Amino acid sequence: MGKAAVLLLLLVNAAGDIRRREISLSFTMGFLTVGAACRLLCLKAGSWLLPGLLLPLMPGFSLLLLSWFSSGKIGAGDGLVVLAAGFWTEAEPLLYACLGAFLLVVLAEALLRLFRRSRKEWPFMPFLCAAWVFYEWVFPGRIV
Repeated sequence: MGKAAVLLLLLVNAAGDIRRREISLSFTMGFLTVGAACRLLCLKAGSWLLPGLLLPLMPGFSLLLLSWFSSGKIGAGDGLVVLAAGFWTEAEPLLYACLGAFLLVVLAEALLRLFRRSRKEWPFMPFLCAAWVFYEWVFPGRIV
């Protein structure tokens, strides 16, 4: 269920990112709240928080920090979506999807520059959605 939930989150926000260059904040925050509640309720008594709760949130926190350090050139909404996804999945697939998305953006920009067309900014969510689908369904867990 976590894979499908993250895919739904990414698809909804990818559509908004392509059309309006923004994410659905209410949908993302609702997703984050339900995911956080489920994750906290599922923690076993006496379990250590780092692997179970905090590690999957690190890619989202990293994107939020990148947004802050880049003065908003990387959208904070992207970090919020990845943070919300962290409550629904494990750290490894989310990290690989983020890395794959960055590689896809670099590849797309390189291809456009090859044809002498460049873009100032790219919507990140469609690339993250594509990388998520690739990692989870095309080659599930076979990257490393």
